[in-house]
Amino acid sequence: MKRHSITLTEEVSNLVAAQISTGRFKDFSAAVNALLYGALAGTDALWAEYGISPEEVERSAARTRRAIRAERRRGELKPFA
Repeated sequence: MKRHSITLTEEVSNLVAAQISTGRFKDFSAAVNALLYGALAGTDALWAEYGISPEEVERSAARTRRAIRAERRRGELKPFA
């Protein structure tokens, strides 16, 4: 893996930050990697590499987000800081 310093427009930066805040991505790097991979290699290329479908990933992510929301409501989820 290589490190790169890039400059994004304010709109693109806000778009990436919105994707992170929904819980879809863990961090900025993961969001940018997924978005660029999808744009340059095709949206299904990443999933085919791992032998899964995008729908499977989205179902799993939705299930995880529901579990996190339920833990927050019950007060079981502790903040990091």
